[in-house]
Amino acid sequence: MHDRTAIFDRCRTSALTRVLSFLGASLPRNLHPPGPGNETGHWEPEAAVHLNDRILSMARTSVNDLYGPLETWFQTETANGFVDEMKQLIRTEFLDERLFVFKDPRTALLFPLWRRALVQLDVRCVTTIISRNPVEVALSLADRQTKAMPGQLWPLERGGLLWLRYTLAAERYTRDSIRSFCLYSDLMKDWRKVASQLARELRVSWPRPPSQADGDICNFLSAQLRHHCEPDNVGSRPGIWSSWVAPIYAALCSTKDGREPNRGIFDAVGQSFAEACVGVRPTSAPEDFSARAPHPAEARAANDEPLDQKSLCLVGSAFWMSGGGAGDLNIILEAAAGAGFSVTIVQAPSGGAAQDAIPEQHLDIQYCDPSLPPIEPAFLRPTVELFRHLRSRHFDVVLFQDHEALGFASVIAKQAGLAFEKTLLGVVAFGSSRWRRETNGEFPTNPVPIATEYVEQKALELSDIVVLPSREIAQWMDEAGWQLGKALSLQEIVDTSSSEVNVWASVIQQLRYVEHRTVAQRDDGTSSNKVTIVIPHFDQPRLLDENLTALMHQTDMNFSVLVIDDGSKSAEAAHYLATIEERYEALNLRLLRQDNLFLGAARNAGIRAATTDFIILLDDDNVPFPDMVKTLRRAILMTGADVVTCGIRHFHDPPEGRQFDREHCGPDQFFSGGPVLLGAIHNCFGDASGIYRKSVFDKVGYFHELRGVTFEDWQMHLRIVTAGLRLLSVPEPLVWYRVRPTSMLRTTRRYDNARVIASTIKQLPCSMLEPLADYLMGSEAELVRLYGEIARLTANQRS
Repeated sequence: MHDRTAIFDRCRTSALTRVLSFLGASLPRNLHPPGPGNETGHWEPEAAVHLNDRILSMARTSVNDLYGPLETWFQTETANGFVDEMKQLIRTEFLDERLFVFKDPRTALLFPLWRRALVQLDVRCVTTIISRNPVEVALSLADRQTKAMPGQLWPLERGGLLWLRYTLAAERYTRDSIRSFCLYSDLMKDWRKVASQLARELRVSWPRPPSQADGDICNFLSAQLRHHCEPDNVGSRPGIWSSWVAPIYAALCSTKDGREPNRGIFDAVGQSFAEACVGVRPTSAPEDFSARAPHPAEARAANDEPLDQKSLCLVGSAFWMSGGGAGDLNIILEAAAGAGFSVTIVQAPSGGAAQDAIPEQHLDIQYCDPSLPPIEPAFLRPTVELFRHLRSRHFDVVLFQDHEALGFASVIAKQAGLAFEKTLLGVVAFGSSRWRRETNGEFPTNPVPIATEYVEQKALELSDIVVLPSREIAQWMDEAGWQLGKALSLQEIVDTSSSEVNVWASVIQQLRYVEHRTVAQRDDGTSSNKVTIVIPHFDQPRLLDENLTALMHQTDMNFSVLVIDDGSKSAEAAHYLATIEERYEALNLRLLRQDNLFLGAARNAGIRAATTDFIILLDDDNVPFPDMVKTLRRAILMTGADVVTCGIRHFHDPPEGRQFDREHCGPDQFFSGGPVLLGAIHNCFGDASGIYRKSVFDKVGYFHELRGVTFEDWQMHLRIVTAGLRLLSVPEPLVWYRVRPTSMLRTTRRYDNARVIASTIKQLPCSMLEPLADYLMGSEAELVRLYGEIARLTANQRS
């Protein structure tokens, strides 16, 4: 008996996936961002898109080739080697959801492997095959390709052949599965009938009744969603349309009322199409993967020979734009080839155009897609987007440039156990921002350079390995007091009599044998690792209930909950709180009551009442992600930190009667965790949402209890850091942060709030604010420059 069901949406339309999610089927946690031609969203797991592309490349095909993997390839060791990775992806993206929908068109070509993974996870797999007029699909593909690559020719026939390729694979690979066929046009006309049909044929019950989802689905399935509307007389078009496409589309249109399509038609067209593809299989269109010469490792993998190469990823333009430009990269590539590494280059979001500077040879060059929701603050955007890009791929070694702290989020994520367990993360010290600034005798003119310099230093100090190609920079880092810890220093390799090729050959050869950093602690599941979640509450029972409902769906339930009611006065709150312990007995929930003493006092009461070594603080109007407890507990145990905060995803309450649509909320806000100077003028530490060792409060005291004054979380974190304790913020949003005009932050006076920060700064020793002098001088110089520029422009206007 299966407890969980996966619905595989098998064709090239996003509409059905979104409708199923409105009916209660869970979407993946990390969605592939919307793109040209599909601005409303693809609703696909981003990691699956990248994994499927990688699998297709090993099978010597790609997403836009006219042929798919040979059926015999699915039985090879290479193919079977991806199943464990697929299983881990399903666990990560869908956690323990009982009903979820999985959509990526590539799964139509790779369904035998995905089904194998689901069987091993004991997840029941059912499939939907939704068919859209193939001419409309071809027109949409042409539009999308033109937007993505202006000037590229994309004939309508090619779109028709891709529709055929994916449809044939979807039908053939699901013949022995529970499946249901439907039409895109029917979904647009009467989605309720389609939903009823799918529930009946797939043997599922929708967690959210269609009557409740009505408003959301009707608003989503607007006329604007359908960019093309073509007649169904596909057979009137000559060539491939009448010979191959029209018979298949007609067979699909006859599948109403639970009927299966005519398999004889599919087999006949499939055989004819396969025979025609034999002639084109060795060569694909220019933009496809197989147009480039295959890497030797890929060639061996296609024949299922064992791979002996390791994979090296270079991140940042410094590898090909510093010093000798492409010549530097040629040296590194030559050294990598000699050491048995295949090389991938990842273009940083803020970097220059890689293809203009990289030497002409066959390389895997990857680009980061912009993240949705957007990321704040801007100086952390490149490193977070790179982390999201890299975590869905596997490399043996990743080397980041030091400038712009491109590796910061990835290094923190590895320390916290979020990703990269089997990947060596290194930083190459080409020259950090601070080294460049001090070498040039410049001052920081605003807080952003100060923040950037801090995260650059942390990325170097916390990485597995630091490569120091310059004695000058190595000496400067030593004099500046940078602590590289157990990072492998390779500066002794650099000798003026050695050629650059030999230097890099020595460096890269050693990368094969460098051991990863060991973590501070691991979660052994003992009682000392238990967690109490402390939730202050005042007169907003509806929001508190949404919070507690989300806690019921945590992937790690080894915690208890303390709700501290801060003197709620409404009848609604009194009625709700009267039965809260009974209704949430599964959370080991205990209710504490006190007079209205304000937020800080309520938090402090919960902290004092907690009997566990770890405490998670959570405001009653926020909503935790399903893996909040698991991720925070693991992070604090693996890093040994005293406090771990997290990213937050902003959202607004939906209009009355509408379901909250979290996919279009944002931004995602992240925190650098320092330095102290930045933390004295801006909260760079995180929201109160995080995990704390209870001993922290014994060392630094409790939250301030001033009535009508907030910034209590910011002040607490500043006190923790200046006391010499370690605070770390993971680059992952774990809490939905509710934005309301009536929130404390927006109903209190900022000047009064800032007094608590000023009171903490007053107690700091001057040495902690050492960079302040340079910052003030730089700010003054920048003001003088700006005033001078204004005076010059004013004078020019008058003349």
